[in-house]
Amino acid sequence: MSGYHYELMPDPAEIVAPDYCDVWRTIIVDFLALPQGELTRIIDKWRDRMMERTPDGMSMFYHESAEYYVAPLLVPESLRTLTPYYFTRLCWKIYPVIGRYNRECKLDPSCFAAMRREIDRAIEEWVAKHYLSEQAHD
Repeated sequence: MSGYHYELMPDPAEIVAPDYCDVWRTIIVDFLALPQGELTRIIDKWRDRMMERTPDGMSMFYHESAEYYVAPLLVPESLRTLTPYYFTRLCWKIYPVIGRYNRECKLDPSCFAAMRREIDRAIEEWVAKHYLSEQAHD
């Protein structure tokens, strides 16, 4: 990161992009049926990163999609003890599914059942292909 100096912007309300909050709210509150407080927790968790700026005013936070930041919430409880390496790679299989449903149907609740099936299938395939095969070699 040489040459980059970060400074915090004063008002977080100016930092959180509305489309990110919309995706997070839909996934957290509507899709996962978690309390609104979970949305606040996510925003608080990422607040400092959202406010960091490079000298040219860019935010590295927005380098990743909104779906990237909520994908970990869709990892089943039984897989939350994966090493960070495996956990991250599993999330990489989940967030593109959310992104596609966001593009295709704006995460409308009528798409939730199909999205859930596709996420579950992606998780099952990843576990069978990567995680279980690695466990067999240990």
